[in-house]
Amino acid sequence: TPPPPPCQGGDKGGYQKNVEGPASQDQNSVKSPESRGQRREEDGPSLSHINPQDGMRRRVGAALGLAGVLAVQMLAGHFQIAFYTQVVVLLLGLVAALQVVSRARRRRSIGSRSTPPRSSLLWLCLAVAAAFVLAAVQILPSYELVRIALPEGRDFEYLSGFANTPLHLVSYLLPTLFHVNPLWRPVAWDPFHTSPEECFSYVGLLPLCLAVAAAWRWRREPRVRLWVFVTAVTLVLSMGPYVPGFRLLIMLPGFDAFRAPARWTVATALFLGLLAGRALDGMRATDRLRIWLRALMAAFVLVSALHAAGMLLLLHPVKGRGPTEALFNSTWSLAWPWPGETSGENLNHGMGAPQTDLRAITGLANLGYRVESRPGEPAEMGPFQVPLRRFTLRDERGHLLLQEFAPPALMMAALWVTLDLLERRRRVSKILLVSLAALDLGAATWLRPIDWMPMRSLVEQSPVLKRLQQEPGQRVLDQHQNLAMLSGAAPAQSYRTVDIPIPFRYLLNDVREPGIQRDWNERVLGQCDLAWVLIDEDPTGAAARPEDERILDSALGRIVFGPGLARGLPRFVPRFRLRRVQADRTARGWLARSDADAFEFEQLIAIATSPARARFPSSRYPLSMLLNKLSEAARLVQSEPESEVLEFEAHAPGALVLSELGYPGWTGKLTPRDGQPIDVRVSENGCRVVMIPRAGAYRLELAFRSRSYETGRLVSAFALAMWAIALIFSVWPARGRLALGTGRGARL
Repeated sequence: TPPPPPCQGGDKGGYQKNVEGPASQDQNSVKSPESRGQRREEDGPSLSHINPQDGMRRRVGAALGLAGVLAVQMLAGHFQIAFYTQVVVLLLGLVAALQVVSRARRRRSIGSRSTPPRSSLLWLCLAVAAAFVLAAVQILPSYELVRIALPEGRDFEYLSGFANTPLHLVSYLLPTLFHVNPLWRPVAWDPFHTSPEECFSYVGLLPLCLAVAAAWRWRREPRVRLWVFVTAVTLVLSMGPYVPGFRLLIMLPGFDAFRAPARWTVATALFLGLLAGRALDGMRATDRLRIWLRALMAAFVLVSALHAAGMLLLLHPVKGRGPTEALFNSTWSLAWPWPGETSGENLNHGMGAPQTDLRAITGLANLGYRVESRPGEPAEMGPFQVPLRRFTLRDERGHLLLQEFAPPALMMAALWVTLDLLERRRRVSKILLVSLAALDLGAATWLRPIDWMPMRSLVEQSPVLKRLQQEPGQRVLDQHQNLAMLSGAAPAQSYRTVDIPIPFRYLLNDVREPGIQRDWNERVLGQCDLAWVLIDEDPTGAAARPEDERILDSALGRIVFGPGLARGLPRFVPRFRLRRVQADRTARGWLARSDADAFEFEQLIAIATSPARARFPSSRYPLSMLLNKLSEAARLVQSEPESEVLEFEAHAPGALVLSELGYPGWTGKLTPRDGQPIDVRVSENGCRVVMIPRAGAYRLELAFRSRSYETGRLVSAFALAMWAIALIFSVWPARGRLALGTGRGARL
């Protein structure tokens, strides 16, 4: 039976209510019992004509489908986004249940076709729980990894980072404000513990206008109220520590695991898009659109004027403490969630301080600035050991206003011109509105540019990576973190991974005497089994050594610094240095003797087996002890991802320390040259450590078996079998059951 035609109500609240189902209709939408009976005959049998067993099967099938979708997202997607999905699903179920209760109170009864709200929430909770069980093969090892990789825990400082501050919510109307010029970063981003990459909430001017209009115009619709509620909740969650109760929220499971609350705006954008689509579907004439666009224009002009005036007042150089600065500082202290840190005075001072940070210089060069100073210009010595132009926020306030207010103003003008054209037409062109939204969002990609390169392997284009590829598998210390992985090398400073060597960064930072810095570097790098050190070279060639390999690499320089630095800084040459660590000092495992000093040996073992953050507490234990004790190298015979074999000769009892992070699942078998193999315990904290009972020649075989993965695999396999069986029984038609035709499905 074809569905009934949509109601002819223009953009009124009754648009398409007859396709939402009986549970979402208002009292006015049902005229009489005769009309209700006629609609039942048109739509087919309803749930009131279905026996309880069929209704249960439908609800079970829907719950199983939801569990499968959530499990797939946890298996192959981003864990944080998967958690947000689960929270949103539970919010949708909760609000839908409350709407059922509200309608039931108005009607003083719940119809036979409505699922009780308690049952709805129960099925939703069961579906989410089943998704965790289905994805146990991924959940359990990931939980183990996170617990070890961050042993210091997730405190308020960690979880409150990268939040969407109230100041940066202006990006919904002014996407370019604070997002274009890199001079804003140390003033408008770093003090707030956030970054412009995380706080970009723009959804388009026209979609935002339509979403607000739908929220107000169709607020009587249950689904619109639901979308508005979820939009408001996710927007509040994105502000993190700036919302009261955040410290209590991060104590809840799930909320205590992820930082960067600004990512909640992904869900906010989704429901803003749904609201905008609802307004677009319900709009018939241009009269209503003109009213909405005029309101958007007024809000845009007001917000732009306030922010432009505030920027000019703050960036204008003043002498002494004026009323504007006093108001700013007082407001800052009230809204600041991290007491005792950066004050308003320091922030105001930063607006007039010159910035020579490498990130700021490269960002300005990519914007087209000439960053190299000319004779007679005020200059600052920058990271490339060349005179750079003196850039401050106050000096660049004119460019800032043009860069960050002109693009959204042009887009708003385009909408206004479109509005003028639409006044001559009675009906609105939805294709035109969708095209304007696509143009708006497409232009916003200028804030996240992509540099195009030839469609070839990056190793073929980069001489540095090609040189590293000639000796695959060796460890490379690279300040660009994961870059060495492209050539098959192992990065020693990879980004947020746990397979790292002994944290030489703590050792190098502890050394204060410049005279011994080089010797310490060489010794520490050798004990971390590093083969190469990749260093960016400045244009003057300072700090270079004769033994360094100097390689000109334009492709790598374009990736690291951007395409504009060569134009803005003509003296810059994208040259890199490869420094070879002395081969006779490199090893994966090192022996520490216990007969020299028992107390120092105990302290060494305590340091090596403690969690990462507590391994080197300030200067309580001299780090020279660690270097002096690890004096005898072990030969690495075999190295595989899940097995390692080392041979060594111990001259005294002690410990074998491997320059790799300990992890649960490693087992060891120690075989003396003239004895039987014995099982030994491998440390699971800090570095991997194996105790050596006595002097002699040994062969150590290490093997890895992930208990969490094996347990998760069994749980997921059993859950998948039960899920498949339940799904088959839920969709398999019962013998003798009548076909349901086009009847509506059950709700969770």
